[in-house]
Amino acid sequence: MKVAVVFSGAHRRGGVERVAWELLRHLGERHTTWFVGGELESPELLPAGIRHVEIDCTDAQHPAKFRIRAAEALHTIGADRVVTLGANCPPGDLLMVGSVHRAWLRAGRPIPVKGLSIPAWVQFVMPRHRTLLRLERSYFTAPGRRQVV
Repeated sequence: MKVAVVFSGAHRRGGVERVAWELLRHLGERHTTWFVGGELESPELLPAGIRHVEIDCTDAQHPAKFRIRAAEALHTIGADRVVTLGANCPPGDLLMVGSVHRAWLRAGRPIPVKGLSIPAWVQFVMPRHRTLLRLERSYFTAPGRRQVV
């Protein structure tokens, strides 16, 4: 079976990137495994044969660009199963989500800017957050059978 893991990075320094790295380590022992994303730390410590389709992740202000690039790469790979790790990724067969952006915004506090206090709700209309919310909605509502963790 050909499996793809998609996220902006896979490394051992913590966070979702650590989850991606450990998934590669685990899946690579059993399947032909691809990592579709940016930084892949210490590939020599992962099982032999893990393939990396590197995607430029330097444009962090435009998460939709990563999703498009990753979707193009997945189409080329033709993976049997796809594990994605966030709303900036194209929806896969298994959606692993560490947080929900909408909930994070709702729990937000006022933002201090040059001595002023901007209400937290203002973030809902900011272009970056609007983009992330649209990506998140489409990530969870995309057609097809999926599992969510």
